This record gives sequence, C-alpha cells and structure tokens, in this order.
Amino acid sequence: MITQEDVELARKAPWLETPRVDDTSPENSALFTIGTVIEANVREASRPLRDVIDEMVRRFAPWGLDSRLAETAYRYVYCWG
Repeated sequence: MITQEDVELARKAPWLETPRVDDTSPENSALFTIGTVIEANVREASRPLRDVIDEMVRRFAPWGLDSRLAETAYRYVYCWG
C-alpha cells in the first residue's frame, strides 16, 4: 500500500538524481515501496505498465504522485529489486 508519506519521501529520494543501489535512506525506501506496488499491479493485472502508472497517478495525485515519480519508482525496482 502506498501512503502519503511514501510519496512525500520518494520525491526527495537521492536515487532520482544519482542512482545508487547502496543508499538505504528512508526516501529511497519509499521510492522502492511505490515501485514495488506498481510492479505488483502490472504483474497481477496483466496490463501494460503505462495503464497501471496512469491509474496509480490518478489515484495518488492528491499526494503528489506524478508520472515521472511513478515511472522512476518502477525503474528503481526493476533495476535494483
């Protein structure tokens, strides 16, 4: 489950600027949480990534989740998860 705190922390994740797998900051952990939820939804729904991201952005936009952050979170999990 994605929380508002996850979105707020993920926006500050160092990984957004400099990819580093060894960074275990709360911000990168939040980014990983968001990416894990998106990845699970793609797998479970058997839908294209773009559709899942659009749905997640609509759902969590009030908390500040946008396409860039959602796509980055997914890539973070895909690369390092």
